[in-house]
Amino acid sequence: LEDRFTFDYNAYYQPSGSNMAQIKMVSYPTLFSYRSATGWDTHSINKDPLFVNTKKGDYRLLPNSPCNKASDPSISKDLKKTCADLGAFESTY
Repeated sequence: LEDRFTFDYNAYYQPSGSNMAQIKMVSYPTLFSYRSATGWDTHSINKDPLFVNTKKGDYRLLPNSPCNKASDPSISKDLKKTCADLGAFESTY
């Protein structure tokens, strides 16, 4: 897996009491422990993405979301030619 993929600039949200990841039967309780063991996700975040309204299926980002302008600045540009947002929707503000 590690020979074919690069994992970085991802947004994770880990509710309390759960593991961040499990790879090859090894559990990683935090993004820090996962990052330290694998070397992956150097620029990724583990924060509540602050969606508009998950109960109604509205997964757009709120203006104060940590996912806004958080993609890889060297390759991801939005329509304004600035760093794109993480996720499926680009912000309109």
